[in-house]
Amino acid sequence: MDIPRVRNFCLESFIDAHLLNPGDDFADLPETFVIFITEKDVIGKGKLMHDFFCIDPDDMNYKELADKVRYFKEDEKGRGTSGGRPFRADRSGNGDGGYV
Repeated sequence: MDIPRVRNFCLESFIDAHLLNPGDDFADLPETFVIFITEKDVIGKGKLMHDFFCIDPDDMNYKELADKVRYFKEDEKGRGTSGGRPFRADRSGNGDGGYV
């Protein structure tokens, strides 16, 4: 049994169950992402953590994450879905990040 794959499936199912009401169609599910943050850099070279702390999507390593950041920061519809509140990254490591 592939435990990480089973764990991911269970987490995604849990999220989906909370996003749909009884009788809703699965096509109504919004796009969601499950991000695992681990003690060790399982992807390698610190690229993902770099992207999490990066403010400019053009400086990000992962296109998928950069595209979503760009959507929420630069697209009118994206800004509307995020509540219009800008998010400030925590570079200090003391939990100082959050919505401005």
